[in-house]
Amino acid sequence: MRKFLAMAFAVISMVASGLAQQAAFVNKPALQAAVLASGAAAGYLPIFTNTAGDLGNSAIFQVNNGNGTYNLGVGTSTPAFNFHFVSQIDPASVTVDGYGIVGINFIGLRARGTIASPTAVLANDNLMTIQGRGYGTTGFSGASRANIKFFAAENWTDAAQGGYVTVSTTPVGSNANASERLRITDAGRVGIGTNAPAYPLSVNGVVESLTGGFRFPDGTTQSTAAVGGGGGGVTITSPDNSITVGGTSTAPTLQINQSGFSGVLKVPVVVANTNFTGAFGLGTTHTIYTALADGFYRVSVYMDVQTAGSCSSAPCLGESITVQWNDGISTTALATANCNLVTVCGSSSVTPVWVKSGQAISAYGQSYGTGVAPGGSPLYKAYVLVEQL
Repeated sequence: MRKFLAMAFAVISMVASGLAQQAAFVNKPALQAAVLASGAAAGYLPIFTNTAGDLGNSAIFQVNNGNGTYNLGVGTSTPAFNFHFVSQIDPASVTVDGYGIVGINFIGLRARGTIASPTAVLANDNLMTIQGRGYGTTGFSGASRANIKFFAAENWTDAAQGGYVTVSTTPVGSNANASERLRITDAGRVGIGTNAPAYPLSVNGVVESLTGGFRFPDGTTQSTAAVGGGGGGVTITSPDNSITVGGTSTAPTLQINQSGFSGVLKVPVVVANTNFTGAFGLGTTHTIYTALADGFYRVSVYMDVQTAGSCSSAPCLGESITVQWNDGISTTALATANCNLVTVCGSSSVTPVWVKSGQAISAYGQSYGTGVAPGGSPLYKAYVLVEQL
């Protein structure tokens, strides 16, 4: 029995060895023939084309860059980047599915130096970029037109690894490289239009709230503010109610509650000041100010400089100019200020003028006297000041 088992084992070993040698001899040429017969081209990653074991070209192509690196293309035989994916399927996308507690990550690993000997990144080194390029009239843009970039904020060590993020765009009508529009600093500060935000949010330009307004630390929300062009405004009051600022952007008011004073002291605010000139006799009416709010206004008139020219006969000092004004409703002058033609003077209205919103305060001059008016032009120059009370 022992002899029989020994002989059987020897026979089985010889058969197995022969089969192995036959497979080694037959399979290699067969595999090469299958590749050649199926027409697989150099550079393509082969793929089985049928169940008989024939190989052909897959959609994956590899290019040797000659410096120890390779470009891998999917859907293209001319990959221009380390990994180049080409598709006409909408959307052309790279999708990663994650299940359970797995998070999806796109990670850019950046080092200076070489693969064999990497070194630390330095401040402002680009760690990773997500960018967009598009096709123009004859080809794709040569650089990014919109991008998000990740940078090192300092020279890195194993303990110091600060970073910041920028968002860049290219304006309409330009083919320039994308310019930075927004930055999130290493400290979490956001800068719009500035790369050095000094506060949690710094904006180099106008900030607009389309809805909701602006919320403050005390829980209050401001939804309106003083604007130009006759718009309304908000009233701001100090915590102790001693000072109140209100009115409009062009006619603000300031109220001060004084200790021991019954009521509120209201400080007049200058809302208009202008010059106008006139000739001897009845002058032209000039609009000085159009009221933005109902209220009392005080008008003051000053002669800026002595009237140019010389008197042809005495008494020159008898000639004078009376500037009159109204509120845009009255047909007659509400108040006047009289100035001598040859001396600088100033005069204010004694009685405030009540003006409704939208009505204009106008002024005009009329010169007369016992002498002859000076010659030259202009004959007089008046300066008018309007205050809201």
